[in-house]
Amino acid sequence: MIQEGYLYIATDDRYLGEAVRSARSLRRYDEFADITLIASKEIKDPLFNRVIIRPVQNARNWFRGLGYRAEHMYQDSPYEKTFYVDTDTCFFDSCYHLFRILDHFDICAAAAPVDHYEINVDGEPLQGYYPYNLGVLLFRKNQENESLFRKWHEIYVTKILGGTRRRGESDQTAFMEALLTSKARVYALSPIYNARADFFLDLKQEVKIIHGRFPSYENMKRKINVTYKQRLWDPAKRKCLFRKKKILPKYLEYVQSF
Repeated sequence: MIQEGYLYIATDDRYLGEAVRSARSLRRYDEFADITLIASKEIKDPLFNRVIIRPVQNARNWFRGLGYRAEHMYQDSPYEKTFYVDTDTCFFDSCYHLFRILDHFDICAAAAPVDHYEINVDGEPLQGYYPYNLGVLLFRKNQENESLFRKWHEIYVTKILGGTRRRGESDQTAFMEALLTSKARVYALSPIYNARADFFLDLKQEVKIIHGRFPSYENMKRKINVTYKQRLWDPAKRKCLFRKKKILPKYLEYVQSF
């Protein structure tokens, strides 16, 4: 098994094209990255070190596509440490350092900015227990994760594809339900590693992975990284809001007045 690498999953031509674009952005910052694509059909592109073919029925169905991801992400990853990224992502910098976090945690994921569907436990919502976004997900191969990913897929097939899905439920809520009984240790990534720029974001430091579909990723990079200090990303105006004057001198003057 390969020590570490990046993983994409694509079910049809649209996502295959996106995977190529995203992998190209990754190669720009990590020339020697080992990249695997799990796909429903063959694609030949030197960007990928290997392509694993896993057939899928009704690939254009959104929910079946998510089920395909849940089924194959862990099972077919060739890595001890996997850096999974959705196809609608773009790298703005190297994120290789995140592999080191997996020396201490089993999973790394960022919070979903707008997914506030609470998981039901014994018929009641578990208040405040909101989903992670699974578009950027790091994990290592071990017993805890093998059980977690298997449970995630089982819940997804039963509830989402089985016809009992409630409003608001998705692959992310199924993952959170599986996580309730898991022993896997999860680290919450900063949104700079999974910037869902279709929504408001509170950002600190440089955004390294943007997640979403935009006409120009270079233009988005300039706008969202206009400054590296604390800022609010406004998706409607496509600009960052931030305080231009430093607060610290006034704060020190206030403290010294006592």
